[in-house]
Amino acid sequence: MHKFRNNRFDSIAKPTMKTKVGFTIVELLVVISVIGILATISIVGYGNWQKSIIETQLKSDLSNVATAMNSYRNFNNTYPLVVPTTFKSSQGVVLTGGSSNGTTYCIEASSLQNTTLHYHITQKSGSSGAEEGICVAPVIDTPTSPVVAISTNGGSTSWSWATVLCTAGTTLRYHYQYTISPSGYDSGLIVTTNNNVAFTTSTAGQTYTLQVQAQCYDTEVASNWSVAASKYYTNYGNAVAADILSGKTATTDSGLVTGTMPNKVGSATTLVPNTVNQAIPAGYYGGVVGDGKVTGDANLIPANIVSGKSIFGVAGSAITGKRWASGTITYVSGNISVRSLSFSPTIVIAYQKAYSVNQSIYFSSSYGAGSASDNAWYFVNGSGYYHGSAGTVIYSNGFDTTVVSQAWAGSQDISWIAIE
Repeated sequence: MHKFRNNRFDSIAKPTMKTKVGFTIVELLVVISVIGILATISIVGYGNWQKSIIETQLKSDLSNVATAMNSYRNFNNTYPLVVPTTFKSSQGVVLTGGSSNGTTYCIEASSLQNTTLHYHITQKSGSSGAEEGICVAPVIDTPTSPVVAISTNGGSTSWSWATVLCTAGTTLRYHYQYTISPSGYDSGLIVTTNNNVAFTTSTAGQTYTLQVQAQCYDTEVASNWSVAASKYYTNYGNAVAADILSGKTATTDSGLVTGTMPNKVGSATTLVPNTVNQAIPAGYYGGVVGDGKVTGDANLIPANIVSGKSIFGVAGSAITGKRWASGTITYVSGNISVRSLSFSPTIVIAYQKAYSVNQSIYFSSSYGAGSASDNAWYFVNGSGYYHGSAGTVIYSNGFDTTVVSQAWAGSQDISWIAIE
């Protein structure tokens, strides 16, 4: 028996199979891109958040250390060289710097977690807070070199220079060095705010030099010193032609001068003193006596000049009239003899006293040296007077007088006076 197959019924009775469908390539790429963007946003957001936290910590530590620096200065009148040991920085924060001059400071903060972050604070920015970046010393431009002028008046010289310009907010100052050669004087560097200085420059043959430099500065830093400017003055002297030997030339402050002073070396010039002043002829004599002299005289002594008068500054002591001399001789027997007179006497008087009552006076007169007096007298107390010849002999420088011997007298002093 044949089975009958009904295809139509078979198709109706058999259920139909359906195909399952997944994500397409485009869909997957879109999903991955979205996820990447979200991840990037998360990472960037976290990094900025972490950086913000570090920056805040750095700024906070710098503000606090500025307070510590000011506190240190309040007690010590100066900023410390380094961060005060009493201040402790936050974990992971490194503080460096301090003060190099006691009046200013700069402290830098960095992070161990992010070495690219740097902040700093100074005595100026302390009130406004920390600033980004590292400590950088400010720089002031070097000023131009001063232009020096010089002026000499008599024995003094002035140096002056025009004021140079400095950067706004800075102050100008100078220093100068003053030297003298060949004497070797050196003032060293002297700081000044003036733009002029004066010195005595009166010594001939010396060169006086002044060097000047300019500098601009503020409370934190100073510029380099400018290039030195200098001027010098050489004192060549103020001699004129009459002061310089004939045939010679010399450099003076007025320039080269040819001398006109006569050269008297080797040509004798003698002046004989007289009653009027005499001018010594102008010229150079070289200090040699034979070249120029005033004649001297050995007789120019006080004894040869009348008392009360003077010659060429020599005051006289001679007394006018007859010369005389006196003295005392101790007599034993014989004659008394005098040979120390400066004249030949014509009158000699001698006086002898023996005891208190016996006295003898001898008087003689003569007419010149070498003659024996024929007019000799002597008087004896209580015995009258006697006249004799050859009682006294006169010499050119003295006399001999015979004294009557008295046995009772013994050794006696004879006083005498001789008159020219």
